[in-house]
Amino acid sequence: MGGDHRPLEIQPIGESMMTRRHYEEIVKILAQHKVSEELLMDLACAFEKDNPRFEVGRFMHRYIALQNALQSEDYVVNQHGEIVEK
Repeated sequence: MGGDHRPLEIQPIGESMMTRRHYEEIVKILAQHKVSEELLMDLACAFEKDNPRFEVGRFMHRYIALQNALQSEDYVVNQHGEIVEK
């Protein structure tokens, strides 16, 4: 299935259904799985369409910070999926 890659269009339904808490949980999961930059940007753009207050730059910065923390030996993911200091 070659060809153009087009991100999935998400159509907002009334008010945004996602909050900062949702985005924080999603970015934690993405950081744990080391997703591609393309997937990260597609999701960030979809979130921005869903919620005009969503900040792509903040989301990307948080992903990078979490990736750096996970790559260091000072942080781990606990049983609740939280990134915590050792």
